[in-house]
Amino acid sequence: MFVPDFSQVNNDVVLLALGQAFFSLSVGGGGVMNYGSYLHKAASIPRNAFAIVGANVSVDMLAGLAIFPIVFAFALEPASGPGLIFFTLPVALGQMPGGQIIGTFFLLLVLFAALSTSISMMESLVFRLVERPSATRKRMTIVAGGVAWFIGLGSVFLTTSGQTSLH
Repeated sequence: MFVPDFSQVNNDVVLLALGQAFFSLSVGGGGVMNYGSYLHKAASIPRNAFAIVGANVSVDMLAGLAIFPIVFAFALEPASGPGLIFFTLPVALGQMPGGQIIGTFFLLLVLFAALSTSISMMESLVFRLVERPSATRKRMTIVAGGVAWFIGLGSVFLTTSGQTSLH
């Protein structure tokens, strides 16, 4: 993890890394531009950008240092994405002393991360809707959230309780 192996770098790895960067920094969704519009004129954009990227990389590294040793200690398959969070990690934590408490705390943190991410993603839409005449931020947030919830509800009814999207 801390010793780079450049022989493993190819076009697919670069594309995956760029996709992760765009997703985790909210560049692709336009969130960064919206939040940037709230910055004070005197704020240093490069300093803020480096702080955000540094915090993001630090959290990613800490997560890797915390999660993967647990998975490997119990000889489980290190899946990625939702499979790691919802299938592999609960099995590993269930075998640890105090694992239920740690697992509950971890899943609560995942919930807060999901909620804060959804708020950030919704900001792009709400930011545009509020520009309309007679549109209040509260009303447009409720409308956008309701539409997103209604569309998301379709994923539950179009799959087997949403499970096929996790496998």
